[in-house]
Amino acid sequence: MFKLVNQSNKPLNRDLFITVAGNVGAGKSTLTRLVADKLGFESHYEKVDGNPYLEDFYSDQNSWGFHLQLYFLAQRFKQQKEIDANGLNNIQDRSIYEDVEIFARNLYDNGKMSKRDYITYRDLFNDMVPHLRRPDLMIYLDGSLDTILNRINLRGREMEKSVDIEYWANLHNRYEKWISEYDQSPVLYVNINEVDLIKNPEQLDALCEEIKKSCTSNYFYKIIEELGDVLAKLKKGQFYKVKGEKLLWQSEQLLKMATLFLKKYVVLLQNSMQNWQPCWMIWAKQ
Repeated sequence: MFKLVNQSNKPLNRDLFITVAGNVGAGKSTLTRLVADKLGFESHYEKVDGNPYLEDFYSDQNSWGFHLQLYFLAQRFKQQKEIDANGLNNIQDRSIYEDVEIFARNLYDNGKMSKRDYITYRDLFNDMVPHLRRPDLMIYLDGSLDTILNRINLRGREMEKSVDIEYWANLHNRYEKWISEYDQSPVLYVNINEVDLIKNPEQLDALCEEIKKSCTSNYFYKIIEELGDVLAKLKKGQFYKVKGEKLLWQSEQLLKMATLFLKKYVVLLQNSMQNWQPCWMIWAKQ
């Protein structure tokens, strides 16, 4: 039902940023809303209502594909800046990486975006990359094409009904290839062939527990690794210079303090994994 895959080397931040990925109709907005309500995260949604290009795009992809992708890219970058600035735990409906690697690339490869427009689009994205915060966790909605098509039909958006099945199948294949190579963050797979968070609220509880474990354990091991390095340096008798004066770190008193500090952090982080309180909040209360 759930599976965590980590091909990244990304350290976890103290304010969490989770992004939800998956094909059109997979259930990203629903999952974003339910998880945000359950865990108290700020939610950020893909703008569908009021999107000035989406309906035109579905009726004429050749004419409006480039405009739509620029619009989504701008909206997603704006969201990223808000997420960076608010200092809260955030969950985002669709990642900026999908815009570039799935949708824009699909239009270009199928002759619905010119080479000139695609290069312009990629150049703009590449200029944005240094300013993007990578997610701490990606939740990927994984399922069969039949499940995707069924969900698209169930939600009944008129502009999607006229789209040829080949378009959805093409996106589906691209998603499977893209997610297998994605390495910007850990990925928590949710099998939407088996999971229905609306009909089965116990599955939402299970998913939130997986999110807690994925995020907290990642942070836990990162902190332990860093503190272990510090302790190793203390034992080796390394010193630190301040304004030309040597401060010996290997003194018995300082070594004892560092050891107690490490043990205290282990206990705090273990407690946070059990109770799902952000580690930094627990530490601040001490």
